Amino acid sequence: MLDYTCESSQRLDQSRQVAHLLSLPMRTVVFIAYDIIGDIHGHAEILTTLLAKLGYRHHLGAWRHTDRSAIFVGDFIDRGPGQLETRIVREMLDAGTARAVTGNHEFNAIAWHTPDPDYNGQHLRRRVSKNRQQHGAFLAETEDDPVLHSELVAWFLTLPLWLELPELRLIHARWDRRDDVRTRWWDAMADTYRKSAILDEPPW
Repeated sequence: MLDYTCESSQRLDQSRQVAHLLSLPMRTVVFIAYDIIGDIHGHAEILTTLLAKLGYRHHLGAWRHTDRSAIFVGDFIDRGPGQLETRIVREMLDAGTARAVTGNHEFNAIAWHTPDPDYNGQHLRRRVSKNRQQHGAFLAETEDDPVLHSELVAWFLTLPLWLELPELRLIHARWDRRDDVRTRWWDAMADTYRKSAILDEPPW
């Protein structure tokens, strides 16, 4: 398995990765083409331009490629002018033309929206001015429509924290090889998700 992390890229450059694959028995060499797309942050117009340049075409309700698929690494919301237009990603996931993991901005949106069961009147992400400013672009398009807001947060809750595919591993920020660190991080995230008023259990 190719492990796409900063640590591994320092250890094994691209040419050595290719050489390693070519040295394997032919029956085990399977090339699957992915376009890995980073943070969108509400810049839907830039995303559609990128998809078009990569050879994707909008057809039957979603962007599609004839022989590749996209993987999005989260942070679909906040900052940019097209918060709701980033439904492009959701349409691709529904059509099976892309995969995605959650980012910290989706996690923050879940926590902003979810009441804290331990502190009456509070939310899992404190609604202080700094946090509101960071989340402001998304709130500007959703806060006045509670049904839409809740529906989008419910979709964020369906996104996995990471993907571990036969060809690669992918996470928004950092893949830690130490099982104890990953386990503690996973437990902390799971605890926050379990407190959600939208789902009784996290979606994994």
